[in-house]
Amino acid sequence: MFTLPELDVMKENLPWKGEPIFRNGKHVGTVTSSAFGYTLGHMVCLGFVSHENGLNVSASYITDRTASYEIGIGNKRHFAKPYAYPPKIEAANLGFYLPAQKTL
Repeated sequence: MFTLPELDVMKENLPWKGEPIFRNGKHVGTVTSSAFGYTLGHMVCLGFVSHENGLNVSASYITDRTASYEIGIGNKRHFAKPYAYPPKIEAANLGFYLPAQKTL
């Protein structure tokens, strides 16, 4: 999973499907689907990533801090933040439902 925090959804082309995924400037995968994540506030892209050397891909390979990811949309590459697992999202307090608190 990738988020595109710098993509301006009101002014720029949006990802759809089939966009290339780049890791350190090399093509390593393809976007399979995308949508705007309202709780994250960014576009979210799902896709497949392969290892540039043909090795197995692990969570540590995807989230390696020395790697930089980009997703090509049209003729422009956009910074992409990788996630091996869904990001933690704090539950919104909408004021009309609060789960029961367990008391000891």
